Amino acid sequence: MPPKNAQGDCWSDFDWDDPLPARFASRWNLWKSSLSELNELKIPRCVIDESFNCPARELHVFADASDLAIGYVCYIKSVTPDGESDVRLLVANSKVAPRAATTVPRLELCAAVEAAVNSTKVVRELSIEPRSTTFYSDSEIVLAYIASDSKRFTRYVTNRVSVI
Repeated sequence: MPPKNAQGDCWSDFDWDDPLPARFASRWNLWKSSLSELNELKIPRCVIDESFNCPARELHVFADASDLAIGYVCYIKSVTPDGESDVRLLVANSKVAPRAATTVPRLELCAAVEAAVNSTKVVRELSIEPRSTTFYSDSEIVLAYIASDSKRFTRYVTNRVSVI
């Protein structure tokens, strides 16, 4: 039996182009007229809390991956001279896992590359350069790749570590 709405009408009784039944029209018109109030909606986009006087800025960038996707997120941390701090999300992004990355460590490496490349773009957009940038990865293999003095990696790994 087809589903019914609260008034007992069968949803299949209505076509897409049918006029709206009178009992719904007043609610619809009320909602539609309220859309003009969206012009008054204000969403604060300030990166630094206005109450912070001469804050030092730190950029914190996290990278992670799974079998299905890679991603990163950048936060800005503002610290006042008396030690107060405020953390705000700047940007985040995710992508479907690249086909070329056939293992989780390679996916983690791709996420680290995305984080490094995009954090550079973020820093260019900020009016004041952060005093420090800290990158985070939960992949010990990626951290070992980056820290290694030995450059005996596959071309795939070497190319990505050089970008980072």
